[in-house]
Amino acid sequence: MIVGTQLKVINLCDSPRPQNIIFFQKNCARGNIDNSIIAWHVINQLSYDHYCEINLSNKLFASVSDYYGNHKPQIKLRPGYLYKITEDTSQTRFIESGLGTHPLEIQVENALNQGAYDINIFRNDKLLSRYSSLIPREKTSFQFKYILWAGVLPKVKEGEVILISEKEIDTIFQQFYLIGIKKAELILVGGGVGPESKPFTFHLTNVEQF
Repeated sequence: MIVGTQLKVINLCDSPRPQNIIFFQKNCARGNIDNSIIAWHVINQLSYDHYCEINLSNKLFASVSDYYGNHKPQIKLRPGYLYKITEDTSQTRFIESGLGTHPLEIQVENALNQGAYDINIFRNDKLLSRYSSLIPREKTSFQFKYILWAGVLPKVKEGEVILISEKEIDTIFQQFYLIGIKKAELILVGGGVGPESKPFTFHLTNVEQF
């Protein structure tokens, strides 16, 4: 996990309009078949020469939710551990259940006899990832490396699935390896108007290591 990285995001692009900047992380666990990507953090309408600070906590939390959108309280997660949805005296529980089978992955199992649940992963109280409809006796895994993706994309709200293709994601977004970084500035440049406009790009600068 990323260890408490603080980013100052600064808009120095050539476009006259304020920009919406989207951040996300990918679930890179083995065997993950749900490739949907969620807009974890969105900076709305960042004007030229303005900045916004974001903090990437090293803590992950999870809640499970049923078909009706009802959530169990969030619990703190630890890589390498297994978490189970169980039933105790007719009450559904979401609990830590010992070590998992991979030291870097967070594993979640639906141990109920009936009923599917969504698994919701949070960082900084914002939805980072989701596995939808984990059915009884099924298990899924989560792993988030030291990588943050950043891009400019309009009309995307926090917590929404980013509805573009993998090819478009690779074109619009850049990835930044933040391992060992305590503080840094992320500068947005490019843009412009008409045929002279350039693609938006980000540059990581003023990096302070741990």
